[in-house]
Amino acid sequence: MGLGYGFLQYLINGQTNLIGVNFVSAPILVVLLLIVFFKIVATSFTVGSGGSAGVFAPSLVIGGFVGAAFWVVLNTALPGVIPTPAPLVIVGMVALFGGVGRVPIAVILMVSEMTGTLSLLAPSMVAVVVSYFVVGPRHTIYRSQVAKRSDSPAHRGEYNVPLLTKIFVSDAMNHNVMTLSPEDMVSAAYQAMLDKGFRGFPVVQSEKAVGIVTMSDLLRIPREQMATTPVKSVMTQSLLVVHPDESLLAALDRMTIHGIGRLPVVSRESGELAGIITRTDVIKAYNRAVEVLSMSEPT
Repeated sequence: MGLGYGFLQYLINGQTNLIGVNFVSAPILVVLLLIVFFKIVATSFTVGSGGSAGVFAPSLVIGGFVGAAFWVVLNTALPGVIPTPAPLVIVGMVALFGGVGRVPIAVILMVSEMTGTLSLLAPSMVAVVVSYFVVGPRHTIYRSQVAKRSDSPAHRGEYNVPLLTKIFVSDAMNHNVMTLSPEDMVSAAYQAMLDKGFRGFPVVQSEKAVGIVTMSDLLRIPREQMATTPVKSVMTQSLLVVHPDESLLAALDRMTIHGIGRLPVVSRESGELAGIITRTDVIKAYNRAVEVLSMSEPT
């Protein structure tokens, strides 16, 4: 049958003699249904075997012939109610592809373009909606089709860097941060990191961050000297900080550029320590934002 567009045009034009025998007789109904069946089988073999083939044209052919078969049944039961098969052929085409392709709005608009009139818009909308829900949300003829916009690689950029610029450090930072004093011993800091499972602590004096110490800093001190070595002798004093009103993108860039996994969050006004933010905090805040966006989208 080739693409099948020509045979669809025969049906729309009412040129029944080019499809089979007398259009209102029983054999033509059998012919139409057989074409539907074999077109499904042929398309399945072609696409399923990895061959180069589309699914749009076959879907239109299958839907159009189903519409024509329905017209044969209707015209046999109620002769003359719908004098030509064209309306049901067109509605069948768009209804089937709207369901299996998960594109209801696109095919409804396509009806007006195909016919040049709005007369079939209402029945097409009803048929497409029914088809869309009969197929269900889990099935589509496009195996790579994703459920939501946020899952699409084509729109991934809308959910990463631009999204990180709209989330602030204050939304992701840990407010209940454990701190150390410059006078604390390395042994106490080492034990605190082991107990809490943290890799670093801010060092605070008079409520202001004066440095940061990490596990790698502590391990530079021999075990026998840890109990007598103060934290201030191993901490990093050239402190790299971030402010609560900065974006997560700014915080992540700072961590990446300097090869660190956490940043003290310091109040821009008072300079006091407000919390700490880690790469994990950034990822969690990002995932929460994406989830909120995904839930707000129609599936």
